[in-house]
Amino acid sequence: MIGRPLPLTVAANGCATQMIARRKIKRLVGNRTEATQTWRYALRMMKTENQSSAERTQLCALIKNMPVAMMTTADDDGHLVSRPMSPLEMDADGAIWFFTDLASAKVEQLHKVNLCFADAVAASYISISGRGEIVADRSHVGRLWTMNERPWFPNGPDSPNLALIKIIPNYADCWDAQDSKMGRMFAIAASIATGKPFLIGSHQTLDALEPTHADT
Repeated sequence: MIGRPLPLTVAANGCATQMIARRKIKRLVGNRTEATQTWRYALRMMKTENQSSAERTQLCALIKNMPVAMMTTADDDGHLVSRPMSPLEMDADGAIWFFTDLASAKVEQLHKVNLCFADAVAASYISISGRGEIVADRSHVGRLWTMNERPWFPNGPDSPNLALIKIIPNYADCWDAQDSKMGRMFAIAASIATGKPFLIGSHQTLDALEPTHADT
C-alpha cells in the first residue's frame, strides 16, 4: 500500500544499502579525481626564462601553465594538419621548444607554424604564428628530458630519432576574459536577450615577439 511505513528491518536494510551506494560513489568519484590530478601532473608545465621584452613577458605569463598546444602546419598538398604537443620550454629569446621524432612528417613542415593554447576554465586563448627549426643538440635534449617521454623514446635522451623543435614566434593573438565564470555567463545571457554581442574580456595582438640584435 502506498504510504505504508516500511518494517524496521527493511528500512534499516534500505538505509544500509544507501550508505554502501554512497560510499561506492564517493570512492569512484575520488578515484576519478585522483586520476585526473595524476594526469594533470604528468602533463608537466614548461620551463620558462625571464624575457627581455614586455610583449614576450606577457605571452610567457599567458601560456606558461598550459600543458598542451595544438601545433598546426601545412603538408605538401597545402592541407592544414594539427597535432597536440607538450611545450617543454620558453627560452630567454621567446622561442618555444618541443620534442619530436625525426621520422615525423612535421619536421619538413616547419616554415610556417601556428601554436594554439587554450584554458577553457580561465577563458584564455592564445594563437601564436611563427616558424620552426629542428635542433639536435644532445645537451639541450638531456636538459629537457623527463621520464614522461620514455614511452615514445624508450632509449631515453640518446634515442636516435629524438630531436627538438624550436618555434620562433612572429606574433600572437590573445583573447583573455579576466572576469569570473559568473560574469561570462551573464555576458552570454545578455547577448541572447539583446541580440547583440556583450563582450567581457580583451583581445590583443602581440607583434614584437622576435628577438632583436639588442637581445643578443
